[in-house]
Amino acid sequence: MDGIRDVLFIKYRFRSPGLKARILVFDPRGRLVREIASRQLLGTKGFFIWDGTDRQGSKAGTGMYMVLAEIYGEGKKQVFRKTCVLSRGR
Repeated sequence: MDGIRDVLFIKYRFRSPGLKARILVFDPRGRLVREIASRQLLGTKGFFIWDGTDRQGSKAGTGMYMVLAEIYGEGKKQVFRKTCVLSRGR
């Protein structure tokens, strides 16, 4: 939150296009902070960005967050979970 590189890149790569993604960010208490993508059609590679803000556009608090990505397609659902840390600048 120092105004420099305040984004999280969520990169993906798949063998075939046409999958759909839902990407959510949760705080440590399991509350939804931000929905980054909802049924977003994907190519074979690309990325999404989270700028550290919540659903109202305010800066989210300092701490750990979980990024949940649900990938749908070809009659299957894949779920990926990763953590990240949001911290204040110097």
